[in-house]
Order: sequence, then structure tokens, then C-alpha cells
Amino acid sequence: MTTKTLKRREFILHGNLFKVIMMITAPLAMYAVFNYLYGIIDLALVPTITAKATVVFYDEMKNAISAFGAGIATAGSVIVGRLYGANKIDEARKHAGQTFWLNLLVCSLVGILVFIFSQVFFVAVGTPSDILEGLPYFYIQVVTTIVMSVTTTFVGMEKVKGNTLLVFILNVAAMAIKILLSVFFIKVLNLSEVFAALSTLISQVMLMGVSLYLLFRKSNILKVKLSDIKLQKTVFLPILILAIPIFIGKFLFSIGKVIVSIVAASHYSSDVISAFGVMSKIASVFGNLAMTFEEGQSSIISINIGSKQLKRAMLSYPISIGIAALIGIAGVIFSSIYSHFFMSLFINFETDSKEYIEMVYNMFLYERWSTITNALIGITVAAFIGFKKSFMSTIINIARLFVFRIPILLICVFAFKMNYI
Repeated sequence: MTTKTLKRREFILHGNLFKVIMMITAPLAMYAVFNYLYGIIDLALVPTITAKATVVFYDEMKNAISAFGAGIATAGSVIVGRLYGANKIDEARKHAGQTFWLNLLVCSLVGILVFIFSQVFFVAVGTPSDILEGLPYFYIQVVTTIVMSVTTTFVGMEKVKGNTLLVFILNVAAMAIKILLSVFFIKVLNLSEVFAALSTLISQVMLMGVSLYLLFRKSNILKVKLSDIKLQKTVFLPILILAIPIFIGKFLFSIGKVIVSIVAASHYSSDVISAFGVMSKIASVFGNLAMTFEEGQSSIISINIGSKQLKRAMLSYPISIGIAALIGIAGVIFSSIYSHFFMSLFINFETDSKEYIEMVYNMFLYERWSTITNALIGITVAAFIGFKKSFMSTIINIARLFVFRIPILLICVFAFKMNYI
């Protein structure tokens, strides 16, 4: 272990807990902002409401698919974190390698299945024909999720080491490439939204290349080895057992928005899907920032538990949730005051219809409060995951979807005949 890595590990275990949380989370917050910008850029650049609806609809499906990779990476980082905190470096490295190969295998299999069955699924649920025409956009996004399985593993292992600043720097570079390519394809060459997805894929392939180099580099204390490609049941099975409830929870959360879009498409119009997506992007500007404390929470807890510091692990929860609540409240206030500015990023006030603009604003009045609630729920779920109680994440997300969201949606739409709100 290098001197720098050792000092960072000691700081995570014994330093001021507030400073530790901020050290790990601040770069992750910027990382989340840049990841959030991927969706914003596509939504802001595509010119028509139909194209915006296409981006919104398929991006939520992409998020649902990427839940598999994110779940395995999170589970792997929790187990590696415990071993790292206990100073069992050889075992931690082996689990990091198995996480990498397991993640790549699962995401590739899921991607293949999606390619085979997605069109049949979209037709069966009554997806409007104008959105079905955007399937090439979705297929490129699916390839991107497979590529990102490498990056998510890399990010998870860097979180364990507390080296989140590197994650931020690399994503700034990837985002710069994405922006330049998107503007060139759409604004200069006047190409379709498919090329917005292509620009994301190109930037992520380049980021994957750097991630692979750093993961396999000899000086990496958690380096991946080619020999780890042979999955060992005693190593990968605990990762998979912990990961299954995590990616089910993440999948259900994203699929909930897909269901909302499907209901909107069948009962209202593509305009409602577009407005729903635009509103969600505006409302989640600060929500994503607050939820980054979820990312650091599970790692901090797992590392400290590995070092047998239970009280310190538990203390990280109220600190994280307090900071996230403050960010969420500030976000609601700020986004409400400057709602016109945020809407202008996605809406053309001169050419878009008055009804469409009003639709976005009315939805935002309700959705903005989720900035606070989603962050608090996310951090609570992360705390359960850090303590290896990942089944609670599934229970919470099942309740969010099948107890609160979908039944209320169906009652409002079909029983009370309410409008898009």
C-alpha cells in the first residue's frame, strides 16, 4: 500500500467524520452532476417535442437496465470496503476482480436479451409509433450501459479507496467530449437524436479505456487480474446475493417512471411524456446533488464496520442525511425562484405552445418536493446496504412503486379522470 493510499485509508477510519464524508462525497457530487448533464444535453439539443419525448422515454429504460451494473458495483464495493477496512488487502483485491468480471458478464447478458425482446415489449405496451421510430437511439443507449459496467466497477473501487477526485476529473474529460460531439452532430450537421446517443457512447468508450488501464495497472492496490475471469463461487456468490436486492430496487425505481410514461402515452399524448421528462430534469437538478451522499454512505459504513468501528459507521448516517436534507431544501427554494431559467434550458418560449409550457410548469410545482424526499430515502437505503441489509432496499422500492406510485396513478387517471398532473 502506497503512503498516499495508506494515509487516505487512515483518514477514512479515524479522521473527522464530517470531513471524511465531504472528502468522499464532494467529488462524487460533481460526478453525479456531470452524469446528470448527459441527459440534459440530449434533451436540450434535440429540436422537436417528439424527439424530446423519445429521449425521455428511452433514457428511463436505459436507467432501468443500468441498474444491474450499478447494483453489482455497489455490492462489490461494500464487500471490498469491509475487507479493505479490516486490512485484508489480498481478499479485497480478489473480490474487486470478481466484481469486475461478474458485472461485465451480467450486463452483457442483459444487453443481449434487451436487444432481442425490446421491440416486442414496446409494441405490446402500446408505445406510440413516433416514439418507436426512435428505437435506434435506445439500442445505442443499451450498448452504452454495457460499456459503463466497466466504469461503474472502477468508480466503486475508487470510492473504497477514498479516491473520488480521480473519478471527477475523468468524468469532466468525458463530458467535454460528449458536449463537443453532441453539438457538432445535432447543431452543426443537423442530425437526429440518434447521434446524441452516439456521442454519449463514444465518450463512455474513451472513459472505459482509461478505467480499464487503471483497474489493471500494477500499482493499483485493488487491481483486476485476467485470472479473476474464472469466477469463484465462494467469492462472487456473496456479491451476487447482496447485489440482487440492490439492482431490483434500482430497477423498480426507474421502471416506475417508464410505467408513468407508458400510461401517459396511452392515455394522453407524446407531449405529456416530453413535459414529464423536462419537468423531471428541472426538479432533479439539486435532487441528484443531494443523493450523492447515498454513494459515499455505503462505502464509509462498510469500511468502518470492517475496522470494527460500529458507532462511527452508524454516526455517518445522521450526518449524511442532515447534509442531504439541507441541500434538498435549498434546491427546492432555488429551483422555484429560478424555474423560468431552468425551463428555458429545455423549452423554446417563442415556438413551443402555451399549453406545453404550462404543462411543464404545473408538473414541476408538484415534482420539486421530491428533491428532498428522494435524497432522504436514497441515503436510508444506502445505510441498509452498507450494513449488508440490501433486502430492505427492495422492500422500500417495492413499496414506493406498488403501494404508493402506480395504484395512485391508476386511480387518478382511470377512476377520477384527472388530467396529466
